[in-house]
Amino acid sequence: MTPANVPEPYSCTAEVLAQFGIDPAAVADVIVTHGHYDQIGNFNLFPNARIHMSETEYRF
Repeated sequence: MTPANVPEPYSCTAEVLAQFGIDPAAVADVIVTHGHYDQIGNFNLFPNARIHMSETEYRF
């Protein structure tokens, strides 16, 4: 959930978004491409977002 071309040393999603002037509460949609346990999380940072994931991936 980190935008491409993010300068180091930003690793926290909230820090990255702040660098780009994005308020996590203003994010309307989060698209999850896959649900690997080691790469998914921090949805609590987006309290107003609708989370999207394919049904196939969800059932996996």
